[in-house]
Amino acid sequence: MKTKLLLYSVMLLLSGCSLFDPCYGSDPAPIMPVSFYFTDNDGVNLVGDNGGAVHPDSVRVKSNMPPFIVNPSKEYRPKKGGFVFDVFPGQGKSGTTTYYIKLAEGFSDTLVVSYLVDNSGCFSSLEYTEFFHNGKEIIMEPETGYLQLVKE
Repeated sequence: MKTKLLLYSVMLLLSGCSLFDPCYGSDPAPIMPVSFYFTDNDGVNLVGDNGGAVHPDSVRVKSNMPPFIVNPSKEYRPKKGGFVFDVFPGQGKSGTTTYYIKLAEGFSDTLVVSYLVDNSGCFSSLEYTEFFHNGKEIIMEPETGYLQLVKE
């Protein structure tokens, strides 16, 4: 038993961990994406694969931060009546990322995401502070955390 405990302690020390480290055994909180979906003025989702105004594969996203071409993940969400897209802003330090979103030929939108990064604890954390869609401030839906981007 003592041999196993000693071996375990040596392995922890070699790996840079310590049972006395306040961060030992804790896991970082997952970085949450910025999730958004497009609707018309009536709240109808514009991106669907059967009957929506825009096919989900035609949505293109560019960013002012590396990587400049963004491949957002997308998922059909029945409660939203279409697709919701996820992007992850530049990380590592506080700042702002601007997304240029092209739905279809002739349709282009801008989504600006500001965030704070806190590196003071065991792990870095990211907090979103404000969002602007085409120059208008918007807020996350409290029940889902999604951003509803209204095409006027």
